[in-house]
Amino acid sequence: MSRVREPPLPTAAGGQISVLSYNLLAPCYVRVHGQPWNAYAHCQDQWLEWKGRQDKLASEIIALNADVVCLQEVVYEERAVDWRLPKWMEPLYAAGYVGVTQKSALKDWDRQAERNKRVLGKRLATGLAILYREQRFQLDDEITGNRSLSIFLSETNAEDPQTYAVMTCHLEGNQEYTEKQRMQFLSLVKKVPPSFRGHVIVCGDFNNECLPGSSLMECIETQKFVKLQEVPTGPSWAEPGSALRLDHVLHSDRLEPCAVYDKMHDEVLQTGLPNATCPSDHLPVGAVFSIKKRARSPDLLADLSDEVKASLTQKLEDFTAQAPAPKKPLTAEDKLELQAHSARKRQWVEGLPPAHRAFVKSIEKGNRKGTK
Repeated sequence: MSRVREPPLPTAAGGQISVLSYNLLAPCYVRVHGQPWNAYAHCQDQWLEWKGRQDKLASEIIALNADVVCLQEVVYEERAVDWRLPKWMEPLYAAGYVGVTQKSALKDWDRQAERNKRVLGKRLATGLAILYREQRFQLDDEITGNRSLSIFLSETNAEDPQTYAVMTCHLEGNQEYTEKQRMQFLSLVKKVPPSFRGHVIVCGDFNNECLPGSSLMECIETQKFVKLQEVPTGPSWAEPGSALRLDHVLHSDRLEPCAVYDKMHDEVLQTGLPNATCPSDHLPVGAVFSIKKRARSPDLLADLSDEVKASLTQKLEDFTAQAPAPKKPLTAEDKLELQAHSARKRQWVEGLPPAHRAFVKSIEKGNRKGTK
């Protein structure tokens, strides 16, 4: 496994996926009156100026070139009837990303904005977002949770398409409240359906170093919803002379990290974060994963009767016939309809016995080869 110090992440080849996690440092949490922990006394004023940080954040994310980008402390912008991702992210869309937002009720966004106005002096709402490359993936489903956001993706135009659950979180900031962190993490991993047969990646700002034997690490290791392993990322938060590993990337057992993004070096440790080149008080963390080959019995399909094969083939043809007709450009309603149809098909496939599922995937693989 290689360690990458500078952008870009190695390009993910077939059978690989690259994921990045980045806490952006929302401007409403900078130098708040009465909150000495947000004073950033080591920072020059220009390092904290929001417009300049926006441009650096966008450039850095694009340069890292990850397939999926998980963001924390995103400042949502208030529009006439809802809250949306900020305009400074538009260069990311031009680079091929699609943004998924937290789907909170308008009253919840307004309540958070009013609270921030009282406590922080600024009427802003912050949350999570996930960006994915539209050319590589189709969005099957998305779930907004308590301090979490999850998306379910299927690969498109791949010889052996994979499905992924990519989940991000921003856990309780006060490290004395470890029980809250545990409950928030469990609430996140519970969102992986028992029938899901794809790969799971969990990343974000845990506000905890997750040291061996710690309460949160014990929770990660013993929870029963999905078996997770940790990527050995480095420290991601720093003040002059000290650094902490607060941002983490976890993965399910059939994924294997082949490259890790680790930007911490002596200069960052000496100056702290943010600084002249690093626009947030966190460094981005990320990894490139390859998929472990799973041995498959050559006789897996041998015992399927012709009747079962015919039934599965017909069901798959029915799903194809029921798929919404492709349109350009897609409206919001069109996208929702496509996502709903894809989710129904995915749930059907994942609920099949292994041999039935393998047969369906073999048909789909043959269909894709036939259309090339």
